[in-house]
Amino acid sequence: GIDPKVIADLARGDFIAEHRNVIFAGPIGTGKSHLATALAVEAARRREHVAFYRAADLVRALVEARDNRELGRIHKRLDRVELLLLDEVGFVPFDRQGGELLFGVVTQRYQRRSIIVTTNLSFGEWPKILGGDEKLTTALLDRLADNAAVITTRGRSFRMRKRAGKSTVVVADPGSGV
Repeated sequence: GIDPKVIADLARGDFIAEHRNVIFAGPIGTGKSHLATALAVEAARRREHVAFYRAADLVRALVEARDNRELGRIHKRLDRVELLLLDEVGFVPFDRQGGELLFGVVTQRYQRRSIIVTTNLSFGEWPKILGGDEKLTTALLDRLADNAAVITTRGRSFRMRKRAGKSTVVVADPGSGV
């Protein structure tokens, strides 16, 4: 259900030069991470600095950096990255402090650097992954979605469709009693 022209246009990378974001939203297994990674690979081929993080891993790294009084260092490193890919936003909820740290990254990059986000949640569901803080969520989404390309995927999981075409064979271990 995605217009191939939109993806081809994004693959040219103008959104990075224009400091715009891309948000892929849709059900699990519908190609969001695949498309986001393809755009990041194309950017890297053009010699753009790219970083890939699962959202939970970035928040964990930010928390650890804060605890070790090295948050400035990780912010500097992220600031050198022209395209930041945040994958799987919504799979693992953050506490309020994690949400605030993620908000800091988004705010630092706002209108200066690009972010690609993949999520299986609608924007209305985001407060539950950001510590339940409606104001923080609204502010984060306001910056993230401002002038962003929002691409919605639809359909059943590619993995489930692939699996449905195969029969599953279960082999019992003779010593297990099964």
